[in-house]
Amino acid sequence: MTYRMNNEIQPPAWALAGATRLNLEEFGKEFIRYWRDVRSRVLKFECWQTYQEPDTRSLHEYQHGNFDVVQSLLEGEAEFDREVYEDVKKKSIQFIRVRLVKLPLSEYLMFEIWNYVVRSRLGESIEIVDLSDDGRPLPNHSYFDFLLFDATAALVHDYGTDGLQVGGWLTTSSDALKRLKAMGERVRLESIPLDDFTAKQSIEIPPRG
Repeated sequence: MTYRMNNEIQPPAWALAGATRLNLEEFGKEFIRYWRDVRSRVLKFECWQTYQEPDTRSLHEYQHGNFDVVQSLLEGEAEFDREVYEDVKKKSIQFIRVRLVKLPLSEYLMFEIWNYVVRSRLGESIEIVDLSDDGRPLPNHSYFDFLLFDATAALVHDYGTDGLQVGGWLTTSSDALKRLKAMGERVRLESIPLDDFTAKQSIEIPPRG
C-alpha cells in the first residue's frame, strides 16, 4: 500500500502550539539570538532528502559535475559561519547535526555529505541515521527539521512543499521542548558517525568524475 503523506510535510501541531511564526529574515535573527545564549548544546535535525538552494554556488557546480572547484567553494561558504564555529571551540558547545537519510542517497545528499566533511572539521559533530526501512517519506510528523538550543528554545523550519525554506517557527513551550529533546535522544540511539557512514557506503570525497 502506498503511504500518503497528506499534510505531514509540515511539522506536527504539537511542535507549533503557541509558537511564533517567523519569516526567513526573522528566523535568521532568532538563530543568532539564541545561539549567543547557548550554554552547552545545539541539536540540529535534518530530514528532507533534497533542499532547494538556488544561491548556493557549490551545489550548482556539483550538479554540473565541476568537482574540482567544489571543495574550495564549500570552504568559502563555511566562512560565513566562522563565528558559530569559533563559539563551538571557545565555549565548548556541542553542535550536533543529526541527518536522517534513505538509501539510495539523493543527488543532494551526496553533495551534502561532502559539505558535512568540511564542516565536521570545523567543530560540528555529524551523525547519520538510516531510515530506509521506514516506509514513510521524509519529512513526516515523527521526523522533521528543527534546531534545539539547550532546553531553552527551538526553531522549527518551514521548507514549504519543495524544500525551499520560507521561514519557520520559534517555540519556548516546555512540552514541545521536552518532546523534541526526547525525539533527539531516541533517534540518536540509531545514529552512526559521519566517517563510519561514508566508509560503510563507500562514499568517496571528492567523488570520481
